[in-house]
This record gives sequence, C-alpha cells and structure tokens, in this order.
Amino acid sequence: MKNTFISAAILSLLFISCKEDFNPLGEYSERYSLNCVIKVDTSFQVATVTQSYLGQTTDPFENTQDPFVDFVYIRMWYKGEVYIFNDSSITRTDKSRYNTDIKFYYINNLNPQPGNDLEIEALLPNGRRLKSVTRIPARASKKYGSFENKIPPEIGDIMHLQWTSDETNLVYHPRLYIIYNKTENGVQYRKSVPVPLEYYKKGGEEIPIYPNPSATPYVNIKMETINKLMKSISDGDEEKRHYEFMYCILEVITYDKNLSLYNSSSNTVLDDYSIKLDETDYTNITGGFGVFGSLVKSTFIIKFNTPYLESFGYRNGFE
Repeated sequence: MKNTFISAAILSLLFISCKEDFNPLGEYSERYSLNCVIKVDTSFQVATVTQSYLGQTTDPFENTQDPFVDFVYIRMWYKGEVYIFNDSSITRTDKSRYNTDIKFYYINNLNPQPGNDLEIEALLPNGRRLKSVTRIPARASKKYGSFENKIPPEIGDIMHLQWTSDETNLVYHPRLYIIYNKTENGVQYRKSVPVPLEYYKKGGEEIPIYPNPSATPYVNIKMETINKLMKSISDGDEEKRHYEFMYCILEVITYDKNLSLYNSSSNTVLDDYSIKLDETDYTNITGGFGVFGSLVKSTFIIKFNTPYLESFGYRNGFE
C-alpha cells in the first residue's frame, strides 16, 4: 500500500531543450528542478530533485540516465519547527527507460493543517539552493441550500453538489464514489466505484467522462448517468439482494494557489496527488524550476433513498 502511494506521489521530471541553427541539440544548460506537493491527510511527504541533461538526440526519451540528484539536503519549516528529509527508493516496475530504482526524499512526521505556511529549501551538493513557500488552502465545506443530501434529489433529475471556501481563485478536483457491499460465497466485500459526469458514445462503446480540476465550485451529475451506473454494477447477476448500498462519498481536493496556477497554465489533470512538469515552464521555485504546493481533501456523505435502491432490487445498508 505504501509503495503504491509513494509511486503515485513521485513527481514527473522537467525536460529542457534549446535550439541553435548549427546544432539541433543546442548548448547544454545545467538546471535543477525541485518538486514537492504537501498533503494534509497524511504525515508522509515526498520531494524530488532532478537536473537537466544533454541528450544525444532530439528525442528526450532516448536518455536512459536517471536525472535524479543524490545527496541533496532538504529542510522544511512549519510553525517554527525544522523537518529534515531522508532519502529512499522503491523498485521500478517499468524499466523501459531507466534501470535504476525510483529515488525520492521523504519525511514521515509532518501533519500540517489548513491556513498555515510551509517553507522548503534544498541544498545541492554543488552549493546551489532551491527555495519556495506554500500556504495550505482552507477546506471546502457544503454550501447549504445548494447541496443535495440524498440520491435521487427531491426536485428535478440533476444532483447539484456545490461547496464553498474561505479563499478565492483556487482550483478544485471533485470525485464522487458509490460505496456498496457485495456478498460472494457467503462473504461480504466492501467495494467502491467512481461516478462519471456523463457517458460519451464512441462507436458501440460508452466511455465514462470524469470531472477535471477547475475553478468551478460545484458539480452537476444527471440521474440518467447515475441510474446507468447503478444498473451496470449488477449486470448479469440475478441475485440483486446480494448488493447492499451504503452511501456516496464526494471528495473535493482543493489546490493551493501554486498548484492552481500550475493547473491553469498547463490545463493538465493532476493524477492522484502527483504533478507533471513536461508541458509548461511554470515554476514557483527560487533558484530553479519545479513546483512546491499543497492540497487538502474534504469528504461529504450523500445517502441513498431506500425506494430508489429497491427499484434496482438492492438493499439499503445505511438508512
């Protein structure tokens, strides 16, 4: 579980190239990138430091030397305390490009809270320093009167889920999940399935479309989409009573101003707490490149209406 989390947290690398008329590879310029995204829901925080390289061809993916920088001294300040990062690695499963382990720096004793500042500094072996600051964003909260508390809604056929925040100009990434239990061979298993915004028809296949990060503080999902997903969960199984539905969970991940600016400049989806820096030169790192930011996750419970579940033959396990 830890390895999966770490792998998701390792940041993609920044590649830099330049052109000159007489040399398609350009002149080598030594640059460094510090990447770190602080998460409030864990004490395990990860950072990476990488360097640019001089490729042998115009294809950057032909480089097989890991650009990770070893022996970097990374410190973080939070509420007057100093936290020192350790170095570690995990086995690389995809060795199509690099044969070395995935390296990273980490601390495992920091649980920062919203509204507080964090400062990071990376001292490289050559004496260069990379610095940055972030303020942890406020948690999103329900906007009462604009947040459906049960499925289906009392009025209309759209689930309108709106939240609010004490801060402005931030980016949010909402994700809705259905939580249910399924009995198999007398054993009950807890399962979850993400809810798409809609389905896109491509040929004879229906492709689910999920919410992307945006500055819009709400998400609308048609009951037609939810109904289709609810039905598909037990397709081909005549034992509908083996399905006990609990509730839906809406997760809203709030990006700090640094990650919000990054998202706006790159128009790129951050996959589960990671960040990719090969599409933009956006940086908030003094002395180099990269991103230092923070995010916080808010969770809201949405119940099912019992008659609605019974219309599919399901049971309600959270009345």
